[in-house]
Amino acid sequence: MVSPSVENELNVPLLVSRLWRGKGWIIGLAAAGLLLAFGYAQWATQVWSATAIVDHPSVSQIAPYYTQRQLLATLEDSNEPPPAASVVTNEAYQEFLLQLSSWDSRRDFWLQSQYFHRQLTGHEAQRAVILNKLIGNIRFQAAEPVRGTRDTLILLADNAADSAQLLSQYVQFASQRAIRSLNSNLSEEWRNAWQLHQTELIRQKAAVDALQSQTTDTRGTTGPGPDEGGAALASGYLQNKALLESLKPAPVLSDDIQTWRYLRSPEPPVSPESPRLLLLMALWGMTGVFIGAVIAIARR
Repeated sequence: MVSPSVENELNVPLLVSRLWRGKGWIIGLAAAGLLLAFGYAQWATQVWSATAIVDHPSVSQIAPYYTQRQLLATLEDSNEPPPAASVVTNEAYQEFLLQLSSWDSRRDFWLQSQYFHRQLTGHEAQRAVILNKLIGNIRFQAAEPVRGTRDTLILLADNAADSAQLLSQYVQFASQRAIRSLNSNLSEEWRNAWQLHQTELIRQKAAVDALQSQTTDTRGTTGPGPDEGGAALASGYLQNKALLESLKPAPVLSDDIQTWRYLRSPEPPVSPESPRLLLLMALWGMTGVFIGAVIAIARR
């Protein structure tokens, strides 16, 4: 009687012999897997991805906005130092990132894009599905300082040229939305500060006039001028008046600013994101080899 250990022992020469006799199955199924992978790659819709990496703008890129923010700080409180350049550039950049990652920005961009309307041709009934797919094809990856990554934007399209061109257009589109938002906030803050100064100026003028009238009644028109407190009040009035006369009731807004700078500009990719032909051929070829080997070993 043969012991269990002998029965369960792997017969390597027999295994190699069966694999050799079944080499036709192995080679044939491996070749079939390679052909299937190649055929699928030719038939499947190709997806190309363009990448852009962005960072804070320089002061020169937002110079008109920076100047108006400095003046606004003076209008709000002339005794406080104006905001540092890094604060203003970060303010502009954070608004840009907000618009860049916004679902509404991506939707509005595609709705006005010729690419979206080309995708709709013959598929009007699937408008919402196509729009949602395109919205998902714009992907924002926030910076992770721990990993050393920067703010990254990826756009997927059905050809290399469109992916890079659309990504550039979307960055510009998001920047324009950010500029409109920044200018709107600046105008509102400026209007509020201007109205506060106007109110304060009216109050100060009334106080100065009352003080002068009281001084005239008490000491006569040829008497000495106002005391130290009255002089300080008059000085504050004149300073506020000079400040308002030097500025305009509304800021000088400009759309000619850039709320970001590229660390990596969008370029047409050299290979598709999917399908990846080499990976598919490797996987399907190995699958064919495995199936062929199983068949070869099972045959007697």
